[in-house]
Parts: sequence; structure tokens; C-alpha cells
Amino acid sequence: MKSTTILSVLSSALLTSALPVPQYDAPAPTSSYGIAYDLMADDGSCRSSTQIASDVASMAAQGYKQIRTYDVGCDVGALAAAISQNPGLSLFAGINGISNVQSDLSKLINYLSAHWDVVHTVNIGNEVVNSGAGSASAVASAVAAGRSQLAAAGYSGNVVTVDTFVAMIANPVLCEVSDYCAANAHAFFDGNVDASGAGEFVHRMQGQVSQAAGGKRTVITESGWPSCGAGNGAAQTGTSQQQAAVSSLKAAFQSTPEDLFLFQSYNAVYKHSGANAAEQCWGIMGGGQGGW
Repeated sequence: MKSTTILSVLSSALLTSALPVPQYDAPAPTSSYGIAYDLMADDGSCRSSTQIASDVASMAAQGYKQIRTYDVGCDVGALAAAISQNPGLSLFAGINGISNVQSDLSKLINYLSAHWDVVHTVNIGNEVVNSGAGSASAVASAVAAGRSQLAAAGYSGNVVTVDTFVAMIANPVLCEVSDYCAANAHAFFDGNVDASGAGEFVHRMQGQVSQAAGGKRTVITESGWPSCGAGNGAAQTGTSQQQAAVSSLKAAFQSTPEDLFLFQSYNAVYKHSGANAAEQCWGIMGGGQGGW
């Protein structure tokens, strides 16, 4: 999923009132899981540095150890600065596309050059092959070029490309050019898995990606479940279903929590859902934006 893609921006107040706010208790602090975080606010603008700092503090309080964000349309530097104020947290940042790698990475470098110490991973491309926006070989070339550009800017951390588990299995080169395999995997989209089976499904897909890549480590860089919107076969939406799915995911990755990023912290209220509101409803944290 591409968190910063805006299909349409609707009234924040109207959308917020339309989304469910789960009533179950907040979860106990987690242990080393990652979480995806959208820098877009409810109205489609960028979150302020004050809001980012507050959100990061909330994620840290829940025990998350790594925050993943998307692209360079908002102030990734403010996010890095907030993370630097929370010892033990690190950042997974990057660019979604590969058509303007040099310029997009230049923006990212400008945001992050003062905070390389908190950056764990930079991704070059998010679901490029799965979306048809580029070939696996084009992504591999982009990663190689981006890696050199980042190194010249003083970055020495992990560099990966992110794609769906299906694209990763079909194109092992995506793992080969990455420091580890970085795969998005949502059981909800399979249509044959209910919420309680999300963890087993995603853990199995993680293993298949690693197997296709000759045993290379695989990190699931997105996995979650929507709390509203249309269902998908056996996969039904709702707050209780979301809670069951997230609990299942945490259980499946309990021994390797660093290999799972939950999707996502807050509902993406700004996204136009049309007849299916599921795109808006993946938030698992509170703060008046859905989640639990």
C-alpha cells in the first residue's frame, strides 16, 4: 500500500465522523515491533512538527521500536528529529517511485542528513513491480544508483526496495539488491483467510520470500487489517476483526518482532474510499483517529 497516494481529499470533520472508533482497551506495550506512520493529516495536509512529536511519543509509549514512513512529500526531517528524542526508536524512510531517484533521494538526504544516527533503513521504491510502474531490473538499477548516492551523503545503513510478497517471490532480484528482503503482506487481500489466521498466513509468506531468495532474511514491512469497509471473501472488516488480526500477527512474530511492521498507526482519513472505506481504516492506535 502506498500511504501517501491521495485519491481525493474530503472534509475532515465529515470523514472522521463516518469512521468507527473502536471501543476496546488499548493494547499492552509491544516488544520491538515496527509500525507504519503516515505523515499526512486528516485534511490531506502534512502533519505539523508538533503533531509528529506527539504521535512519535505515543508510538514509543506503546513499545514500538521502529517507525516506517513513506516518500518525501512531507517533512521527514521532523519525524527523524522526534525519533531522536526517544531513545531506542529508529526510522525506516524512503521514496515510493523510481522515476526520479536522484532528485527524490536528494530531498530525503536534505531531511535526514542531520539524523543519520536514527535511520535504520532507506527504501528505494515501494511496490513498484507489483503496481506495474517498473520492472524488476529497473528497480535493481535504481537501488544500486541510490545506494551510491546515499553512501556519498554519509549514510551507511540498510538500503532495500519494498514490494509485495508475490512480487518478491516472482522476482528474487528484488531481494538480491537489498540488504534484506522487505515485503508487504496483507492476509486481508487473499480473500481466503479470516482475521484470526492473519499471523499464520503472513508468517508463511515471509518464509516463502526467504526461500525464493536463498534463505535471506525477510522483514514484513506492512501487515494489518481494516476496521471498516467492504469485506473480501473470508476476510471481514470490523474493530473486533482488526483486533484479532493484529493479535494474530503479534503472536506469529513474537520470537522475531523486529521482522514485522504493523500497518498502520492511525486511520488515513484523507483517502477517498468511494464505496469501500477500507483504505481509510487501517489505524490501530487511538487519539481520535480510530484504532485501539
